Amino acid sequence: MYAYLSQGYWIDIGTPQKYLQVHQDILHKRFLPPVELANSMAQAGSRHSRISKNAQIDANTLMAPGVEIGEEARIVSSSIGENCVIGNHATIDGSVIWPGVTIGEHARLVGCLVGRGCQVGRHAAVTRGVVLGDESKVTEYSLLSSEVTR
Repeated sequence: MYAYLSQGYWIDIGTPQKYLQVHQDILHKRFLPPVELANSMAQAGSRHSRISKNAQIDANTLMAPGVEIGEEARIVSSSIGENCVIGNHATIDGSVIWPGVTIGEHARLVGCLVGRGCQVGRHAAVTRGVVLGDESKVTEYSLLSSEVTR
């Protein structure tokens, strides 16, 4: 048996909450990924993407190539995968969006994890802690939340 004591960053990403946390740690520069990964992430969003001039994207957001972002969309502290389409007036905050996702107009995603090829309808809201598996569909005006209300 052998052990190694490291002073570096380590986190078990075995739960959706921890997976989202590691993304936030990278986006907010609490942990710096290896140089090769950092360079590819820094350049990725600019290649072959169509981003509306009045979309609001903060400095803590990373986007892969081929992303399309609509008018007045707002993206904060999120990771956006390849070939995603984000509709007009949509809001994405603190979320991880995997490749091939379509998000409808006025949809709102906060603190969630969205799998490959998902579709989120217009005016839908997906909030904290929700995990959408690959190819999931959220219909228009739906509300998905992991928070319990009484």
